[in-house]
Amino acid sequence: MECKTKKECEAKREEVYQKVLEIAMSVAKNKTGGLFVIGPRNKFENKYWLLYPRIICGGNIIEKGMDALVENFSQLDGAVIVSDHGKLLDIGAMIKKVKPISGYGTKHAAAAGITEQVK
Repeated sequence: MECKTKKECEAKREEVYQKVLEIAMSVAKNKTGGLFVIGPRNKFENKYWLLYPRIICGGNIIEKGMDALVENFSQLDGAVIVSDHGKLLDIGAMIKKVKPISGYGTKHAAAAGITEQVK
């Protein structure tokens, strides 16, 4: 869903960030890990490989029931990729460029690597 004004786009992004934060907090409460990457759809091209190419994505995380689905998918290996408009682009994404951080694991390295490319 495309927005018509800058203010509408900002409100949509805020809603998406809030929903991902809610999902991430639920994942953390269950003591499971997950990596969520949010950004403009066009910034993700050629930034990751799919670990589960047969899983079809495409719903919007704001839609009813998507939070439970995304929470379950987040526990699989790889990252959950979400556009800043809320579209679930992919799950099980193996980030191509990582940036190791001393004392932290592979999800942190992947998060640091993709952040530099997508921001």
